[in-house]
Amino acid sequence: MIDVEIAQNFIQKMQRQIDVPINIMNEKGIIIASSSPERVGDFHQLAYDMIVSRQSISITENLDEGKAMYGVLKPGINMLLQDGTEISGVLGLSGSPAENIKLAKLIKFSLETLLEADSRQRSVIREQQANSKLCNALLFEQPINPSRISRLAKERGFHSNTLRIPILVKLRGEYDNDLLDHMITGYASLKEHQSQDMMLKVDATNLLILKSLKQFDPSYFDDDMKEFCASLDALITSLCDLKGLLVCYYYSAPCQDFNDFRNSYQCLHWLSCHIQDAAERIHPFRQHLISYLFSMSPAAQLEPVFEKYAAVIREHMAEEVFLTTIRALIICDMNLAATAQQLYIHKNTLNARIKKIKTLLGIDPFFNVKDAIFLIGLFHY
Repeated sequence: MIDVEIAQNFIQKMQRQIDVPINIMNEKGIIIASSSPERVGDFHQLAYDMIVSRQSISITENLDEGKAMYGVLKPGINMLLQDGTEISGVLGLSGSPAENIKLAKLIKFSLETLLEADSRQRSVIREQQANSKLCNALLFEQPINPSRISRLAKERGFHSNTLRIPILVKLRGEYDNDLLDHMITGYASLKEHQSQDMMLKVDATNLLILKSLKQFDPSYFDDDMKEFCASLDALITSLCDLKGLLVCYYYSAPCQDFNDFRNSYQCLHWLSCHIQDAAERIHPFRQHLISYLFSMSPAAQLEPVFEKYAAVIREHMAEEVFLTTIRALIICDMNLAATAQQLYIHKNTLNARIKKIKTLLGIDPFFNVKDAIFLIGLFHY
């Protein structure tokens, strides 16, 4: 289908360069753009017959009264317009066929190229709109509507019984606003690409990938995810300059039911807001499960457990120092060397802080798992 506005603008630009009457007919043989505006809306019999018979070109040397066709007023050339294998309309030039044949071919090529670019753009827009509908239904619409989600997914060829890993790609820093759109387009070129992989653009900074897999093997899961994220890094590098851009990946265990991905996304979104470590860009949700559970608990429920301990910290230690130190310990998995580097302090300074915290609270989180859990809870309180 030829866009009327594009056809009319094309003829206007052509008329500034050449003095040859031009008509553009749609797939029904109706003139939709013309050098003679009064002809717009007229039926062109020859164009319609060419479309029906798939005749690529028709040359009219002179008008024979006995063979006159409705809409054909002058000698000229008519050529089929195609979008791939589909016929989209007819281009007509009036005048001497012998003089205009080369010009007609050039104009046909120019117009088809323009229409092809427009078709691609429309296809991209339709894909983005379908992506947005599915994303909203899957993650945000209230109440959740399983039948609508299944229908939208089926329209895009996605099966509901496929195991998929939820992966949230988070962009931070300086980057082109269209980067995620280019990632979605370029993803098909990756060797890891599978037809059941779902790419959902949440907003300008977040891309949710639901990566399909045949079976879940926990022993290789983290290594496989690191390899997959490395491929995404390579794709992003091919699309833009990484200077000033930080890309982080957050993932959780695979799900099979579409309805479960909303909960997974909410967990990963929480993770992306609370874990922003530039040194480690790939974050499995399970490593931060305790922090997540504590953050979900109402403060009123935690007060009887933690308030007295928190008061001791406030009395004998700067609260900000305590919070930044424990945050770094959590991010660095209680590794002292990595924590000191994260805080940009000497290891001895870190040891002194930890000794003070252990003494004030009467705990040893490095040798007692329950104490470590308590310390994480106090941090989130």
